[in-house]
Amino acid sequence: MNMDLLSDAEREMLKGVLEATDKVIEDSMDDMVNRPEHYTQGAIECIDAMVAARGPEAVAIYCELAAFKYIWRCGLKDTPRMELGKAEWYIRKAKELRGE
Repeated sequence: MNMDLLSDAEREMLKGVLEATDKVIEDSMDDMVNRPEHYTQGAIECIDAMVAARGPEAVAIYCELAAFKYIWRCGLKDTPRMELGKAEWYIRKAKELRGE
């Protein structure tokens, strides 16, 4: 789009629309990183069921390996931002499980 053809008011309106769109996309990505719906059954998240079944240390190791996977394939499946966000989530979860 040639921005030179727009009035100042139209440019400001377009800028507002683009900023709002970026916010919606960012919020959606945060949900997919921090609490994806497909990892929850009722009120129980899969990671919590894993801790109950296998214990915190086993799940901390899993989290480290999952983070490794997301870093390894960064940009090949999802956006780099999303994959690095997931890696960060798993690293934080491993630390949380170890009480760090």
